[in-house]
Amino acid sequence: MRVLGRSRPLTGDSANSFDPLLLKKVNNYDSFFSGHTVLSFGNAYAIAKQFKSPWIKAGIYTVGMIPGFTRIVISKHWFSDVALGTVMSILIVESIDKYLDSRYNQKYNNKKVNWDLSFAPGQIGLNVRF
Repeated sequence: MRVLGRSRPLTGDSANSFDPLLLKKVNNYDSFFSGHTVLSFGNAYAIAKQFKSPWIKAGIYTVGMIPGFTRIVISKHWFSDVALGTVMSILIVESIDKYLDSRYNQKYNNKKVNWDLSFAPGQIGLNVRF
């Protein structure tokens, strides 16, 4: 996402190299912040809020961080780009939840939903009760 014109690691420039006026090639100066991380971790964070188990939350968060981590490994983003994308995701989801909680009498997260996931040889079952 192009916000400040920050260089990507693959350019060979430092993390402090910026081109906000679009004087250099745009594709190499649109690193700050990671849009892939905002999308993937934002969705993971919103889904994880529906569960109480810290183990399930951790698993969902881990899956949500895969695109951001991959972007660092392939030199498309600096660590700080992914970290800021993660923080932005949390702030966006929490802001939307706070807005919706203030707007409606019935809270979305207070719904009673029971999930039952079962596995058997050659079968996967999901039972949802409201």
